[in-house]
Amino acid sequence: VHLSSLDEALQRLRDGHFVLIGETPVFDYHLYKDCDTSYIGEEFQPFEYAFGLGKYSPYTGLVDTQILKYREEGLIDELWAKWSKPKHDVGCSRVGSVVTLDMKLLAGMFYILAIGILSSIGIVIAELIHASILDTCIGTDNISFSAALKRRLVFIKEHIFRRRKRSAGL
Repeated sequence: VHLSSLDEALQRLRDGHFVLIGETPVFDYHLYKDCDTSYIGEEFQPFEYAFGLGKYSPYTGLVDTQILKYREEGLIDELWAKWSKPKHDVGCSRVGSVVTLDMKLLAGMFYILAIGILSSIGIVIAELIHASILDTCIGTDNISFSAALKRRLVFIKEHIFRRRKRSAGL
């Protein structure tokens, strides 16, 4: 969506149902005391600001010297701290905090998934054993448990191969 100004974009953001992607320092400045907005996730593609001067500009040395001087004196850090204050300094109360998903947080889901897979495999094995026991007790073939289990496994294997051949032929 093309908007005519940053103010219009910020107003649409405050009105809801709108996501705005932009430069963090600009948002920090414009949304400093706005407790109804928040960031999601972390910064992506961070970059630093620079001053652009023409090639062979007579001011290059002067600008470099002054920036270095201000950096050594701590003025740049002081100005940065002044103009990029986080929202929690202005009394915005937040119910929760920003959480970025990483592997440590997702580990629990992987454990649950692994437990689910292993329990499913256990249930399948238990069903095979139960069906094989029923085949030996109730069946008219009068076969041993190991023969009944082998017959069931061969049946499953043949069934899987038949389905693969059928799906490959389509």
